[in-house]
Amino acid sequence: MSLVNCKDCGKLQLKESWSREYCADCLQKRTKLSITIRGFLETHPKATILDVHRGTGIPLGKLLDYQREQREQAYT
Repeated sequence: MSLVNCKDCGKLQLKESWSREYCADCLQKRTKLSITIRGFLETHPKATILDVHRGTGIPLGKLLDYQREQREQAYT
């Protein structure tokens, strides 16, 4: 185990081999973000990232980070 900062908020946490890069609070927020994005895309399957931004109010930066992480997970 080692000490690491949360990737999102910077809060100090213990990192175990199985744990994620986010603290529990940020992980819960990211789960809600994911549900919101997926829900919007289910009803608007051809939506662009700007459409998702306008339809959900999620900042573009967060959407781009989410997209980048999803892409990384797909290749690992």
